[in-house]
Amino acid sequence: MKYIIKYILRLFFYPFKYIIPKNNTIIISSNSAYNYSGNAKYLFEYLSIKQDLNVVWYTENTTIKKYLNSKKYNYISLKNPVKLIYVLLRTKIVVNDGDAYVNFFDILDNPHTVKVCTFHGCAAKAAIYDVNGIISPTEQKSRLNKFNYINFPSYSSSRKYAEAFEVPKTKVFSAGFPRCDQFFLKDIVEKKYDNKLITKKFFPDANINSKVILYTPTWRPYEYNLPLLDLDFFDEKDFNNWLTKNDYYFFYTIHTTIEPKSLLSNTNRIKYINSKKYPMFDINEFMNETDILLNDYSATTTDYALLNRAQIFCMPDYEKYWNFKGVSFIPIDSKNSSYRDLIPGPEVHTYEELLMNLKNTSDNYIDHINKYQKKSDKILNKFYNIENSNSLENMYQLMRNIITS
Repeated sequence: MKYIIKYILRLFFYPFKYIIPKNNTIIISSNSAYNYSGNAKYLFEYLSIKQDLNVVWYTENTTIKKYLNSKKYNYISLKNPVKLIYVLLRTKIVVNDGDAYVNFFDILDNPHTVKVCTFHGCAAKAAIYDVNGIISPTEQKSRLNKFNYINFPSYSSSRKYAEAFEVPKTKVFSAGFPRCDQFFLKDIVEKKYDNKLITKKFFPDANINSKVILYTPTWRPYEYNLPLLDLDFFDEKDFNNWLTKNDYYFFYTIHTTIEPKSLLSNTNRIKYINSKKYPMFDINEFMNETDILLNDYSATTTDYALLNRAQIFCMPDYEKYWNFKGVSFIPIDSKNSSYRDLIPGPEVHTYEELLMNLKNTSDNYIDHINKYQKKSDKILNKFYNIENSNSLENMYQLMRNIITS
């Protein structure tokens, strides 16, 4: 039925797409109309201060609307369909940070509307697979190819991803990731780390000496209900006691396409941050306050490397993940034959190994950083060109060129 409705709407709006001229309007949204985060968020707020552009955010979330109103930012939603349709018909550029060209926008699509994808993350992998029928490999590639421009943080990563997702190289460019510009501003990063405002918001007892662990597992093509900290002999109660004893706070979040098999209990030391419950959730802001990133195969590794802090990799399903059809490793150079060769931190498979590495890292933090410095630098050289440390301005110049061309 939805396809029939979509087809009827396409026919109805078809003549208007060509009659109504485009102006300098840019619509920006995150991969979901119910979140406000990522590259799209940072780009939107930067472009909103530019006098020569009319920038509008698309959302259906009440919390986000209240925030946008408080900042006097422009937005559209289905609550005001007349305004929404009019703005869409006048829009020159549509920007999205995921691999899904926003399904409502393409009803009013025409050759004069330029679609820009800021993308959402880069890692040493390409994952083209189906998760419980959510999205097929063919559909994923098709969605990306609807964009006129797809942004990556570096030239080399853009070429690799273009090959993996079968996107013409003429569509990709490397302006850098808007959400990561802040990580190049060392004074601001240090201030956010010292203040720990986000940590204190969720854990009022935290102080400037408290430490933070951020756990960011990515999705699995074979496991929709992801088991958290799926380590041999993991003991949740004991882990909470360890956090308390060592004055650590533990945040964890998961990929938006999966659901955890069972949640860890929220305690005075452990907190689950769900983007559905917290639509303003911004993982990069959490990274600013994080001492140790507990990761697996997620692209958060490459963002976090910019902060030059400790990482530990929880990968008990390593062989299963990399041998699964549709997941492929993207080598940085000839010396890296596997993901294991690349990661800038120790690999853990059991609960005992996790605690041991957390303690070693905590007790010998600088030594840990120095030990994995070369690997961390190699990741940055591959995925982040230093000239792209001002990606917001790079993206602004692209928008201006599109509008004036």
